[in-house]
Amino acid sequence: MGDWLLNLLFPPRCVHCKSFGDWICDKCFAEIVTVSPICSGCGKLSDHFVTCGNCRSRFGVKRLIVFSHWQEPMKSIVYGFKYKRIQVLSKKLGTWLAERLTQNNDSNNEIILVPVPLHLFRLLTRGFNQAELLGRQIEKTLGLKLVPALKRKKATAPQFGLTKNLRRGNIEGAFAFNSRYFDLVNNSTVVLVDDIMATGSTISECAKVLKQNGAKEIWALVLSKA
Repeated sequence: MGDWLLNLLFPPRCVHCKSFGDWICDKCFAEIVTVSPICSGCGKLSDHFVTCGNCRSRFGVKRLIVFSHWQEPMKSIVYGFKYKRIQVLSKKLGTWLAERLTQNNDSNNEIILVPVPLHLFRLLTRGFNQAELLGRQIEKTLGLKLVPALKRKKATAPQFGLTKNLRRGNIEGAFAFNSRYFDLVNNSTVVLVDDIMATGSTISECAKVLKQNGAKEIWALVLSKA
């Protein structure tokens, strides 16, 4: 069914203010507070979101690129995308991330995109991996390659609501490398794609596995940092 027919039968309503016309209206989009280039770990000013030495050791990524602050209307947008399953939002959100990546990429290295994976049970429950949908739109917009180089081998509790220490233990050892993509990952700049970053435990654990399998540099690209 074409988008025009879906829009006719089910007119889009802004996920934040509920006005008709689009899933994210112009007014709400204008209210999104984007993040200026900083080290997203500690908040120090930093060109192109390059992490400082301490935060690089902590998270395992050279750049931690964030689109917006974790506040309304972004909270409503992410909630609608992730939990109300409004998958069409991935087109706009992924395009925003593609623009943010382009603005902060001054490297000549070959870049590949890797979505943070869901465990099979969570994938079947939700019906989609939000990070993969975002990655697909970035891939389409920029012509980059998206590869499922990571797999989730351990079902974990949701990170939100857990303390920092519990989050670290919850996610430890949860990811494995998909060896069929070794040649693509080896000596490449890998951009991890996810929707939300909280303490960074998930990003750190993914980065560790990618580094062990030959990634030259690892960046992270997220919609928001809670």
